[in-house]
Amino acid sequence: KDASICELCKSTGSLKLIHTFAICETGFAFVKVVEMPACHSFKNRYNKIKIARQLSETLVIGRKCFGGRDLKELIITSENRSIYGILYEPEGDFMHPAIIMSHGYNGSHGDWYNEGKYYSEHGYVVYAYDFCGGSTSSRSSGSSTEMTISSEIDDLLTVYSYIKKLDHVDETNIVLFGGSQGGLVSSLAAAKLGDEIRALVMYFPALCVPDNWKQKYPDLTHVPAVFDFWGLELSRKFVEDVHKMNVYETIGDYKGNVLILHGDQDDVVPYSYSERAAVLYESAKLVRLEGEGHGFSPEGSRKAMGLVAGFLEQVLCYTGRKG
Repeated sequence: KDASICELCKSTGSLKLIHTFAICETGFAFVKVVEMPACHSFKNRYNKIKIARQLSETLVIGRKCFGGRDLKELIITSENRSIYGILYEPEGDFMHPAIIMSHGYNGSHGDWYNEGKYYSEHGYVVYAYDFCGGSTSSRSSGSSTEMTISSEIDDLLTVYSYIKKLDHVDETNIVLFGGSQGGLVSSLAAAKLGDEIRALVMYFPALCVPDNWKQKYPDLTHVPAVFDFWGLELSRKFVEDVHKMNVYETIGDYKGNVLILHGDQDDVVPYSYSERAAVLYESAKLVRLEGEGHGFSPEGSRKAMGLVAGFLEQVLCYTGRKG
């Protein structure tokens, strides 16, 4: 069953969100309480939805079953990082296409639970992970003051290198899928990987991030060594990193199939950023979701998942061959 908000109440000095979550029809359930500082920004729907779906600490312990399919914790390690995520596995003893899902700013792998379940039920291996230092709830290694867009690209490339080698993954049919800042990271990673990936899917990609920070700090000498931004502690490294980026000179290096979904009521990332991106790609489809903001409503999310599934059916060269 989907996550649901059971109670939203104000208390002294904090806001509490209490979640109830059931995986199996047998009633196996988790309850999680998330406390956020009273000053936390709830100014847009994306923050509300993101917090309401943060189930990372209690989503899975070991291996649990939903609808006859499996999901499990998977920690990917490299020389200098440990990346935590959840692997959603479909039924069938053959090779499957794979989707790698990257969360947005201060988000987590739990933001993608509904999508992970949906796409695994449609035959995809799905891996949703936490960026290193990418949020206050990240279960991956590293601190937020070490996190940059470039470090998140490295995280995604590390994940890609691991997932493509899984025995049941068809490495010719791997999809990068990102939301908000995760969409920005996915677009830049796709430019590096080129035809190694079959498709790129983005929800309201935050292609505006470099512009926003350059406008805020045109002079890098004015950037604090450490500072809070939207509930996450960043360092000067983050701003220095994006100052070097020119997104629109880079993302078009990916020549494959691209799908962008963006709401026309997005008050965080203007729709025009996705319009500009769609023109740069050789094969891109931009879908404007009426009435949707930065973070889709439940109805909008269902529509988006269906659109993505249809898109992937068209662009993947998938035969379900035996491993």
